[in-house]
Amino acid sequence: IGDFIIRHDYGANVYYEGSGGDVTIPEEVGDASLWHTFENVTKITSLSFPGTVKTVSTVTLGNRKTLRRLVFNEGIEAITETNFFANCKELKEISLPESLHYLGAHAFQKTPWYQEHVEIVDGCHYLGRFLVDSEEDIQRAVVREGTIMICGKAFMERTELQEVIIPDGVETIGAQAFFHCDAFSTIRLPSSVKRVEKWSLVCRGLKHIEIANPEAEISEDAFGKESFGGIFYPEYAYIPTEVKGSPEQMKFFAYCYLTSKDRFSPELQAVNNAEVKKRKKALLDLILEKENVQALRSIAPVAISAANISASIEVAQRKNSPELTAYLLDWKEKHVSGPDLEKQQKKELNRDPMSAGELKKIWGTKKLADGNLSITSYKGNETEITIPECIGKAKITSIGSEAFSPFSRQKMPDEIKEARKKICSVTIPNGVTSIDFFAFSYCVNLKKVIVPASVTTINMAFPGCSKLTIYAPAGSYAEKHAKDNNIPFEAE
Repeated sequence: IGDFIIRHDYGANVYYEGSGGDVTIPEEVGDASLWHTFENVTKITSLSFPGTVKTVSTVTLGNRKTLRRLVFNEGIEAITETNFFANCKELKEISLPESLHYLGAHAFQKTPWYQEHVEIVDGCHYLGRFLVDSEEDIQRAVVREGTIMICGKAFMERTELQEVIIPDGVETIGAQAFFHCDAFSTIRLPSSVKRVEKWSLVCRGLKHIEIANPEAEISEDAFGKESFGGIFYPEYAYIPTEVKGSPEQMKFFAYCYLTSKDRFSPELQAVNNAEVKKRKKALLDLILEKENVQALRSIAPVAISAANISASIEVAQRKNSPELTAYLLDWKEKHVSGPDLEKQQKKELNRDPMSAGELKKIWGTKKLADGNLSITSYKGNETEITIPECIGKAKITSIGSEAFSPFSRQKMPDEIKEARKKICSVTIPNGVTSIDFFAFSYCVNLKKVIVPASVTTINMAFPGCSKLTIYAPAGSYAEKHAKDNNIPFEAE
């Protein structure tokens, strides 16, 4: 096509065989790669991209010193490469189309065109609708109306930045946009935000993120490799049944269930309530840790009971959180005091045991030759566990190998592996006689295992449990095992 060849060598690639000057890329190239198109050309003065090229990524020029003009025609949606045509000392004219919604970090920087067209408003640097950079000493950023993207690295390492206000209309938070902005603790992303890219919110001081769009695409590395529990969706009560990303992304469950009880149908609300009931202890612990009264207000009807209200108040007082403490005291007075408290306590004490069907959803078992059961796996998400004495009519008499280990060779979802790492206490019922190899191996937060006198065999069950103390009757086999293996022991 003119001076261009489209060759299907390692994918569709475009090669230019002209002599340079003012070059217009033909529409027929479509999505073919432009990576190597101009790498041997030394005299291009103008380069025009057709609207059929929806995404412009890497474009290599043999010599950038002659380039004076770039034209991006209507239809182009994204320029993705970092430092795209930066440092071109003669580049004085660039045409960006209205269709453009994505601009890579530091594109066109240190060119004459950039210097002429960049606008600096209250410490923020703009190229039209794109916030592309910021002043090094910026302390407060109010993103101007009409901005559609906070580009990659725009606020990278702005260590004095203490507050960010993002208006509706911003669609994308680029990669590393707020990387190591460690001075601010709260950020709100409006409902227009559709995409939050990797490493964009790796900020040591960040405690609270408000995401108004529950369908926003959040990179699994948006917060780095550390788990972040402070995300919530303030306008929506719906807990998504699928969360994309790494195990850390299960953190999204923490604050998804919040306000707006009337936004969805009663059927959907019932689904939400069921999800909260399954996770109520973990959710309540996290909400108290983050001191999030708004989240507590929504979860309270399902998660707070006479059994945990006093402990919750103690946590709030220990954290010196007046707002949290006041809410919990008010809740106790209105919902779990007087006759209501007695009724609820009686209900907690006399609640029906779980059915065999319900227990089988939590416990994997194997039938032994004598008709009794061995626990082969734990599939729940509680951190304080009491193993049942029986399931149906069959007694539990052993704990099988790797039953609680997060590194079990059994196939299991990532969320179960993560839940096992958080187990801190296990009570083994009377009647269990053996605990098999690696049953609790690398349960790294396991602090307490209560072992009954009936246990007479323990086969290297606790490797990697550095925080563990075994509680058992004095003189029991468990005491001997603890001393033989240098595990702290307390007489029960």
